[in-house]
Amino acid sequence: MPYNPKVYKLRIHPRSDGKVRWYRTYSGKRFYLATGRKSDQSVLREAIGKVKAIDKLIATGVPVFKAVEQVLNPTSTTPPPASDAAPATKAAPTTGSIRLAVDEFLKAKSATGSVKKNRIYILSKDLAKFCDDFPYQKVSRLSGRSGLNNLIQKFKPIVKARVDAGEMKHSSAQQYFQSVKQFISWLIWRGFIEEPPQYNHPEYGLSIKVPAAIRNKPVVSNVDTFSNYSLCRLIDNCSPEMCSDTGGFKSGLRRMSQEDHAQTYAVLKACILLAVNCGFGQSDCADLRISDISIRTKTKRINKVRTKTGISRSFLMWDETHEALKPFMKGKKEDEIILLQPNGRPLIHGADVGKSTDVIGSRFKRYLTRFDMKKGEPDTRSFRAIRKSVATYWMKVGGIEARSFILQHKDGLVGRFYSANDSNLKRMDEISLQHYKHIVEHRKKLKKSTPRRRKRGVEWK
Repeated sequence: MPYNPKVYKLRIHPRSDGKVRWYRTYSGKRFYLATGRKSDQSVLREAIGKVKAIDKLIATGVPVFKAVEQVLNPTSTTPPPASDAAPATKAAPTTGSIRLAVDEFLKAKSATGSVKKNRIYILSKDLAKFCDDFPYQKVSRLSGRSGLNNLIQKFKPIVKARVDAGEMKHSSAQQYFQSVKQFISWLIWRGFIEEPPQYNHPEYGLSIKVPAAIRNKPVVSNVDTFSNYSLCRLIDNCSPEMCSDTGGFKSGLRRMSQEDHAQTYAVLKACILLAVNCGFGQSDCADLRISDISIRTKTKRINKVRTKTGISRSFLMWDETHEALKPFMKGKKEDEIILLQPNGRPLIHGADVGKSTDVIGSRFKRYLTRFDMKKGEPDTRSFRAIRKSVATYWMKVGGIEARSFILQHKDGLVGRFYSANDSNLKRMDEISLQHYKHIVEHRKKLKKSTPRRRKRGVEWK
């Protein structure tokens, strides 16, 4: 029976020679495990074996990157942990106190290196509250069917009363329950308690019904999207000169050189073109690598696995998108990221320390403020509004399936439909070309209405 790669969170990255590379993502970083034909089960088994070895080391407390290094580089001098061969203890931690068990749980989560610091903070806050709310102070009172009864009859009513009294939001209560369930799952995995039956069940377990949001204001359509005319203006005017953005040179601040300041706009322009061309969000733009670009084929393509959902899509790449990316692709290796800040840092960083910084989103807001598209009125549209605008057009032309394709939604049915059928992928290419021609028409109208900007804007074919 063939192995199921989804069980082990394995994904493939196609190569130009027809082979694929199996990889898995740990802590936001991609690690390649095996290379060969997609149909070759021995290659898949090799990748699965490495995943099992890495997960085993992580479970024993080895940091993620050290575990990966130890498996992928067996010649490494890093000694295996002393507890590697030790069986999981079945005894309750220390004196069986829930508070001490929570401390061990948080230490274990922090030691793996795979959990973000902000998530550790949320877990510690929620579980400290749980220690005060749960009437019993022993780990054994969470075990088995009696443990489930204690949770549902003694603990859950306390949280529900706060929600009914308006002291806690429904969403906060749901998050609270999720933290408690994660702690219980860890206790089960360590063998400290017996699994309570159906404690994850929405009716019998720790959950609370979140009511639908009540909208007091009428929904205004397309207030957070861009028209095709506006998309052309965004691309055409993305430069310091067009936005009158000196970057602080005249004020004497000199936060960066003039070349670096111009590069920030060039990077942002490339991100905007990727969003219009492929429906990319910030994470997709920030994680785009040389290996994702195929320019030696008959048609230029972008073969990208969406960072958020893991869905793989192949997009037709417009010439303007390629020209915008070309300066940043020179001299880089296959696995290197294309778009970076002038100082070499990623466009999205800091997630590993608990606070993520989105440079693309902040620069885009500054760009909208400088460009002043709404003539003095506040412009609250974000970078993701481009993605939504593109999806609106694809929906109008190709229906719900085309919209799902451009958005790379985690829809298995649509995913299988387009990955397995070349004719359907050809149809998506036709919609992309139609969208491109639509943009070109608006670009020509823009040039006629603003003749003074003809030489400064993007020259569309």
